[in-house]
Amino acid sequence: MNSQGRVFVYPFSIKSLISFLLLLSIVMGVSCCFADKTVTDLGGTEVFLPDSIERIATIEPVGYQFLIIIDEEDKLTGACTGWANRTLLKKINPVFSKLPWPGDPNSVNLEELLKENPDLVISKVGYDESTQSMRDIGLDVVEIYPENPEELLKSVSLLGEALDKEDKANEYISYFEKTLNQIREKTEKIPENDKKKIYLMGSSPLDTAGSDYYQHYMVTAAGGINVAGYLTGGWNSISLEEVYSWDPDVIIMMPYTSANPEEIAQDPAWQKVDAVKNNQIYRLPEYIMAYDMPGPESILGIMWMATILYPDNVQYDLNEEFKDFYSTFYGLDLTNADIKQIITDQSKMQNFFEEIPGLGEKIN
Repeated sequence: MNSQGRVFVYPFSIKSLISFLLLLSIVMGVSCCFADKTVTDLGGTEVFLPDSIERIATIEPVGYQFLIIIDEEDKLTGACTGWANRTLLKKINPVFSKLPWPGDPNSVNLEELLKENPDLVISKVGYDESTQSMRDIGLDVVEIYPENPEELLKSVSLLGEALDKEDKANEYISYFEKTLNQIREKTEKIPENDKKKIYLMGSSPLDTAGSDYYQHYMVTAAGGINVAGYLTGGWNSISLEEVYSWDPDVIIMMPYTSANPEEIAQDPAWQKVDAVKNNQIYRLPEYIMAYDMPGPESILGIMWMATILYPDNVQYDLNEEFKDFYSTFYGLDLTNADIKQIITDQSKMQNFFEEIPGLGEKIN
């Protein structure tokens, strides 16, 4: 009844109204739940993400490559591309010709990231201060950790889940696992005493990788023995006397090793080493990135390494394997001449040590 004595008749009771509002709140709550998703990144953090991710930045140097293989690189607003062939990146997608630099795990450019306004930032486990600084300004950050084959595949799976590209992620994961299993089936039959001892030569001839770097896992996956496998701390500076004591069967240079195979072969100081005596010095290939980097191309590095170490046990048609790989995962159609250049080029990477604006210290 109002002040004039008129009675209003409501189309439903107060009880019904309360029930309706309660139901509406529940529906809206459920809608909010469906609007967002939750993933647990490789740092163990539960990250809440918007249902639709349209803008992505990555400060992890191989994170953008994982986006390429799941067809999400169009969403990049900024990327740390590390030591990569930028001409090839632009050929894969013109987006790489105009991407700003948001920093790297050692040095995040928060101002640039705020300007880019990404829905998602890809970082790396182990750089807690950088990751937290981004989360403190309201950015959604997921951490990946591609430092061994298992963690690399988990990183791909995480991004596939976060971006609703599980099918594409699983396609790569299946290829990687199938190839790795094929190689292991063949190399596991080799007696332990016959397995090749490998010296991994880093940026300088007397730098070598210990057991906690991706390069070590590549050697073991290919059936070899890393002579410096008992060392830790990533790249280690060692002496020639240590190399003499290890007496490796094979020396594998990285694409960015400062020396060339012929320089080591002709250096009198290296003549005592069996690998040098038997002309077993090779440089790991590189294309978009060096094949020892913990990215998608590294499986080709493992394949190449296994064929070099055990040509009687592991046979691949590298022409066809490489062409299929780049066509399937990068949309690149390579010729036989391209593959020959990748496999036989023994010159060092020319741009590996170029100064890149905004890049912190060298990251494995």
